Amino acid sequence: MNDIFCSMQIVKSVEKILNQHDTCVFIFYGQEGIGKRSFANTLSNQILQLKEKNNHLSVDLNFKSNQFQQKQENLILNNTHPDLLVIENEVNELIKIDKVRELKKFLSQTSSISEYKIIIIDPIEDLTINATNTLLKSLEETNHKTYIFLISHNLNNVLKTIQSRVFKFYFNPIIKEEFISLLNSKNNFNFSDEELILVNNLFN
Repeated sequence: MNDIFCSMQIVKSVEKILNQHDTCVFIFYGQEGIGKRSFANTLSNQILQLKEKNNHLSVDLNFKSNQFQQKQENLILNNTHPDLLVIENEVNELIKIDKVRELKKFLSQTSSISEYKIIIIDPIEDLTINATNTLLKSLEETNHKTYIFLISHNLNNVLKTIQSRVFKFYFNPIIKEEFISLLNSKNNFNFSDEELILVNNLFN
C-alpha cells in the first residue's frame, strides 16, 4: 500500500469504531492528495481479511502481507475484489446515478470470499444530485457487516443529511518536516532542502 500520513488519534478512533460496530459509514475529509484514500484502502485490506472467529481489528499502517494476503491486497489495488465496490469519478466527469445504483445491487448480494463488504466513494462531492439522493437512501439501508468509506476534498459540498449519518474524520495537511522526510526517503528524488520547500509551497 502507499505511504500514509495519518494521525494516530484518527487510527485509534477509527479502529475503536470498527470494533464496536459491524456496519457503519465514514467520511475522511481534507486536502486532496494527503492519504485519505490510501488509508481507506489499507483499512479495506485488513477488514476484508478478518475472520469471524477472530474479528477484532487492530489497524496497522505497516501491515505486512503473507502470500495469501498479498493476493487479496492485489485484488483491492486492482479494484477486482468481489467484496469491495469502488465508485470514483472519471476525468472531468461527475459520478452519475447509474454508478450509485450498482451500490444498491452490491449491498443486496452476500459476500463472496470475505466476512465483510466494503464500499469506497471517491470523492463524494462529485456525485450528481440524483446520485446523491440515491446514496442517501442506500445509507439508510446498509446491511450487516458492511463498511462504507466516503472520501471528501471539500466537506462544505457534502449534504448535511449525509454528514449527520456518518463518522467524520479530518485529515490535516502534511507538515513541511514530514513532506521533506517523505521525499528524502525516496531513492528517485535528489533535491536540496531549499528545492523541497519550493515544491511543498508550489503543491501545498
